[in-house]
Amino acid sequence: WLIRDRETARAWLPEQELDVSLDPVLAVYSRSLAREDPESAIPWAGRITEPVRREETLEKIAQAWMHQDPEAASAWLEKGEIPEVAVRRVHASLERAKERARQRASRKRPEGGK
Repeated sequence: WLIRDRETARAWLPEQELDVSLDPVLAVYSRSLAREDPESAIPWAGRITEPVRREETLEKIAQAWMHQDPEAASAWLEKGEIPEVAVRRVHASLERAKERARQRASRKRPEGGK
């Protein structure tokens, strides 16, 4: 229901006491929210208590954001809220996606086309 009814989830989550048992819920909710509004997803992911899960979730949010708005995502990444190694993975993910798009585009071109 976290994904289907975000407004209810948004009202319910702040009422919950933060502990590690809520981390998976926060991770799912923030990653889902990132598909539409990555910037709003960041504070939710920041509430994840377990550092590794929090970093992984923030990295996934950054990847989604990078595909939607690279300039805004890059500006956020420059703030250093996730480790440099994660930033490199985000950029590498974007480059892989661009390469896959180029490959798909080249397969769709008619023979002799440019």
